[in-house]
Amino acid sequence: MKGKTNSPKFPHDIKHPVAVAHYKEKIALFYKKPNRSSEISLYVTLSKNGTSFKDSSRRVVIFHGENEESMEKCDSFRISMLHGEYFLTYIKKEGAKKYLIIAQSKNLLEWKVIAKTSSIDETSVIIPEQKQDGSHNLYFGNTFIHIAHSKNLKIWSPEKTHLLTPRTAYFDQAPITPMAVSETPMGIFLLYDTSTRLRDHSQIQVGGALFSPNNPTQLIWRSETPLWRQSNVQKNQDVEPIGAIFLKKKIILYWSQTGKGLLTLTIHHPFTKLDHK
Repeated sequence: MKGKTNSPKFPHDIKHPVAVAHYKEKIALFYKKPNRSSEISLYVTLSKNGTSFKDSSRRVVIFHGENEESMEKCDSFRISMLHGEYFLTYIKKEGAKKYLIIAQSKNLLEWKVIAKTSSIDETSVIIPEQKQDGSHNLYFGNTFIHIAHSKNLKIWSPEKTHLLTPRTAYFDQAPITPMAVSETPMGIFLLYDTSTRLRDHSQIQVGGALFSPNNPTQLIWRSETPLWRQSNVQKNQDVEPIGAIFLKKKIILYWSQTGKGLLTLTIHHPFTKLDHK
């Protein structure tokens, strides 16, 4: 698939980007850094084109009850939009256990935790504006892709069935992690990262799967070749997927790159995007 590597511009203090979101015709980039009290907090900055971000940023606050959530042991952030509001999923480590946390926001700056569950402890992304039989759904996984259902976005029931697995005969032999999901006229389009390590270099690989618009477990298409592959990531630089932005004719993909901040790629959108409701 055709695409290009972008040359992103972003503030020098962005060393650990964690998530992206579409916000009022702009792209919001979330990142971690120490606050004035030397505690790890979230910050957000904006971009008009998805690659050049403003030097100015604002602090993001996530409330768990009356207390502010600490970001130090949180990772695997993903953001979806439902009913005109934003829903943030991330994994939080507490001792030996990991929990899926879901927070809700109207403005991306103030969030309220609405769910915490130990039944899911892997990267998760909520399917936007989609319900089946009265349930919301999310895809999750760090090796295989599964699905979970919820009536209220607070209590989740994961299925054990693997919807997607690594394939030894194809490009996606490495573990699979969901990057982002979008509704299209043809179905529910899931982008997944299946990057791998080749000696002292990371090889970026992105795959895609299309599920039935009426059944998020029914696979109707899966890419046989990578939507994007890039082997020239700098030596000894690990990359971690942080999400993607779906536009009408293209998709901007984002990774956090160890010590280097942000890596972005733009690829052609294989399916026409539905307008957000």
